Amino acid sequence: MELHTQKEIISEICELYKTYSRNESIDKCNKNTKGIDEKDIVIDSISDIEYARKIQRILSPLDFVRESAIKQWITKSKTIHIHGIFYRGDLVEVMVYREKPSYLQIRYISIDKGFRGKGLGTYFLLFLEDKCKELQKKKIYAEVPKTHKIC
Repeated sequence: MELHTQKEIISEICELYKTYSRNESIDKCNKNTKGIDEKDIVIDSISDIEYARKIQRILSPLDFVRESAIKQWITKSKTIHIHGIFYRGDLVEVMVYREKPSYLQIRYISIDKGFRGKGLGTYFLLFLEDKCKELQKKKIYAEVPKTHKIC
């Protein structure tokens, strides 16, 4: 599996940043929610292992993520965090990220099939940007294979 080089990723991020300001990203997200009312969306930390099976189902395109690992992340890890987007109380998107000394590392982001293409991913990225500032981290990091396809 070939990964984008860090230079390629930084270049892509810089180009995107030049194109969209934070406020424009929020406006774009609101315009692209396609039938989803923003007031019905909540981003929250997942600390209840009862969600483990639902998390695994949403992450199912990533066959190597097991329910037992998810339960350990929820109950024992101090550096791996799981957040979910809840739409009308139902978990529809999951983001797993790791806290490193100077940055946050996105491990997984996955959206329930019925909610893809509705702009919800933007909510997570804006949330993570705020979390990065709150924790005084300098950057957000992710490794993405060149062959990555939206499942």
